Amino acid sequence: MKRLTHSFTKEWVESIPKLINDNGCWIPQIYYRGKDGYAKVSFGKKTLMLHRVVICTYLNLSYYNDFESRHNNNCSKDCFNPNHLSIGTHTDNMRDKIRDGTHHNINKKVCPKCNRPYSSKIIRRSGPRKGQIFRKCNYCANEKRRKKK
Repeated sequence: MKRLTHSFTKEWVESIPKLINDNGCWIPQIYYRGKDGYAKVSFGKKTLMLHRVVICTYLNLSYYNDFESRHNNNCSKDCFNPNHLSIGTHTDNMRDKIRDGTHHNINKKVCPKCNRPYSSKIIRRSGPRKGQIFRKCNYCANEKRRKKK
């Protein structure tokens, strides 16, 4: 199993210069943010996500284990407060994004195939996908039916 060459400690995490916002999020002041909005830490040739390093440090996990670190509701992407972080699966993380309204597909108003507005929005009432929103483009659905015939 791979190990990080730099040993991170809780004291190192707490010594990072930070700004604390109204939600109690720790926003780093010296580390850079990637295009995705997450704070990054560089050690040699490795670039690591700061929030993931923090959760590994506090829960004594390997950075390379198969898990995702999750931010609490209404938490900034670059927050590294260990009280705002938890571990979970990719599915948990996607559900959090949908819940928080930060998923890239949740706010789409037009169909990516035909560039027309979605014609209907259906909320599933039962079954394993209960509560999920399903958007439908009638134009694309009709085209699909035509091609089948």
